[in-house]
Amino acid sequence: MAESMKWWGWGAEGTRYPLPESARRHLVEVLELGPMEPWRPDLGAIRMPETRLSEADALALGGDLGEDGLRQDSGDRVLHAVGRSYRDVVRLRRGRLPLAPDAIVYPANAQELRRVLERCASRGWAVVPFGGGTSVVGGVEPRPGAVERPVVTVDLARLDRAIAVDPASRTATFEAGIKGPALEAQLARYGLSLGHFPQSFEFSTLGGWVATRSAGQASTGNGRIEDMVVGLVMDAPSTEIRAGGFPGTAAGPDLASLLVGSEGCLGIIREVTVRVRELPRSTPAHAFLFRNFSQGWQAMRDIAARPHRPTIIRLSDEAETELFLHLSPPSSSRSRLAQALGSSYAAARGFPLPGSCLMLFTFEGEESETKVGMASTRALLRRHGGLDLGASPARKWRQDRFHHPYLRDELLDMGALVDTLETCAPWGRLGDLYGEVQEALRTSLAETGSESRVLCHVSHIYEDGASLYFTFFGRQDSGDPEGQWDVVKRAASDAIARAGGTITHHHAVGYEHRPWLEQEITPAGLRLLRHCADDFDPTGIMNPDKMLG
Repeated sequence: MAESMKWWGWGAEGTRYPLPESARRHLVEVLELGPMEPWRPDLGAIRMPETRLSEADALALGGDLGEDGLRQDSGDRVLHAVGRSYRDVVRLRRGRLPLAPDAIVYPANAQELRRVLERCASRGWAVVPFGGGTSVVGGVEPRPGAVERPVVTVDLARLDRAIAVDPASRTATFEAGIKGPALEAQLARYGLSLGHFPQSFEFSTLGGWVATRSAGQASTGNGRIEDMVVGLVMDAPSTEIRAGGFPGTAAGPDLASLLVGSEGCLGIIREVTVRVRELPRSTPAHAFLFRNFSQGWQAMRDIAARPHRPTIIRLSDEAETELFLHLSPPSSSRSRLAQALGSSYAAARGFPLPGSCLMLFTFEGEESETKVGMASTRALLRRHGGLDLGASPARKWRQDRFHHPYLRDELLDMGALVDTLETCAPWGRLGDLYGEVQEALRTSLAETGSESRVLCHVSHIYEDGASLYFTFFGRQDSGDPEGQWDVVKRAASDAIARAGGTITHHHAVGYEHRPWLEQEITPAGLRLLRHCADDFDPTGIMNPDKMLG
């Protein structure tokens, strides 16, 4: 099985990417943070409820799953009790887990998975599917539902094999528990790649991407995960469902689309066939500056209407650009001089740093294609008034992009509240959405007695709109950090709904976004999904209290 994340924060045990001193000083000053003692993880201090499964229950559930096929030790229960949102990590640090799975099972094949679901259905035990555990919306939390009952977490770590790779058709079939690095390594043997890279890539799974309709950082060029899915197999308590599998079909509504994004509420995705592409031979990267956020996204809107778009493109607002500079301190006197000269060059042309907005983009493919795409995109950005910065900032971001989540652990040690949220809206609403969410975050943090810093970037673009990704900082309320977070999260979510944005662009619904789901998909849409759940899962055991309530 692939390596799991450490139980108390982000990333692998022993791996650390320290916060640069420049960024530390910046946030301490802006948020007026005081000195704090670094928190030390102590698994033995975690308080959680006793398991509600008897020895006979455990034997019946895991008797034929093989060695270590069922676990109930405290370490495994803690690791599977929460995801990796700010609230999740705060609860771990405070040593309080009001909920935890009663058992974790690790099926190794389809037959074992079916038997687990049948036994849980016959006893009314709740089932929570678990991939990499990277959910930030409560998607893997073992919430038992209205009736108190045992909760069994089904970890797919042993269902992580490559089933078939078809280079001629450029498709590949994998078990759903395979993690991002292992999937790409399998495809690289054939000179292929899926090209799906969410920030959680190192630890999240193919099944998790499909179940949550993941976007991935390369969605502008490669598409979202639903664009890559050819077909899938889902095991529901009542049946096995096979959907898709054809290059194209008109055989009724697209059943695969119903299952993509189902978040474990209909069944457990066991197997996925995806479209793959050749490994790119050329991956140039580039950066531009814009005088303000609006000017930058006007340029992005024109890029989105072109047939040949960058694989990745993102635009940071002024506040995020400033933090990017603090996160990228020069490491030598020569690079310090180069950065100073670069800042002087930008300021002399009317682009002060800080005070301007950084755009980063990359192309992937054959060199002849990327050369043309890069040249035409740079020409368009210059016509929109952008300042060409060359490749260095974009290469730096690409090098560090999977390291950024590690910084949160140090920020929590500093006494900071730090979290993210994302949304999407048509271009015509983007300005109002940006302003309303910023205001909601600042106002709600002020109501909790905290200074704030709100950052934003455009993370994904479409012909008709774009995604806004917010990162917000405050001083943590040491007495009630969860209550403080709840005030801020609700205010921002209400602002998103008022401004006409989606409640989630790629973080899924879980239970944190559930209160706003009906408003987005209408009561009739929610009833339709619940009817499907009633058919697939008659006893209501699948991931209760999540997306469908």
